[in-house]
Amino acid sequence: MSKEAIKQKIVEEPILNLKVDVDRSVNGNYETRMNWPSFTMIDLTDVFMTPLENETIIADDVARKRALKFKARLKAYIIEKSDQSDLKNFDWSEWGIL
Repeated sequence: MSKEAIKQKIVEEPILNLKVDVDRSVNGNYETRMNWPSFTMIDLTDVFMTPLENETIIADDVARKRALKFKARLKAYIIEKSDQSDLKNFDWSEWGIL
């Protein structure tokens, strides 16, 4: 079978992975960037549910809407700022799931 007869279907699924790294400096001199294991998989809904000082508790459904709106804006940003050839195999079907 020739290469032309075998057509591969390539699918690339973008996944949002929020994490926090920590830059370590000693006496003002940068040493290294450290991984902060406690914050390698931050839940976006939890972030939007966390009240700031002097703020009331945020309902789960409101937090979900805010998280989904953030993801929609981030998707639009990615599409606008990326070279379209980089996105040709992207499957966004799971993007709206939290």
